[in-house]
Amino acid sequence: MTDIGLSYIIGIRVKELERIKRQIEIFKEEVMRVGIFTDTYFPQVSGVATSVRVLKEELERLGHTVIIFTTTDPNATMPEWNIVRLGSIPLFSFKERRIAVQGFIEAYKVSQEYIRKQNLV
Repeated sequence: MTDIGLSYIIGIRVKELERIKRQIEIFKEEVMRVGIFTDTYFPQVSGVATSVRVLKEELERLGHTVIIFTTTDPNATMPEWNIVRLGSIPLFSFKERRIAVQGFIEAYKVSQEYIRKQNLV
C-alpha cells in the first residue's frame, strides 16, 4: 500500500472516530424523564426495593429525572418529591408486602402534570 493510500485510510478512520465521539457527547446531554412503577420500595427491605433504588440513584447521577410510583408504607415517614405513594393494603399471605388498591387516577394525574410542566407533549 502506498503512503497516500494509507494516509487516506487513516484519515477516514480518524473522521469516523470523531463522528462517534460527537454522537456520544450528544447522547450524554440527552436527559430522560423516567417513571418506575413498583409494589416494593423503601423502607421495605428486599432485593426488588434495593434494585429499584440503585437504578433510581444511578439514573439521577447521570442527570436524569426519576419518579417512583409505589405503595404506601406505614414506615415511610419522610415524604420525597419524586416518590408517589398509592393507597395500598397488606397482602393476605405476606403482611410485610403491600399491593396498591387505589391511587391509579392520582398516578395518572401526577404523570400528566409532569409531562405538561416539562413540555413533553
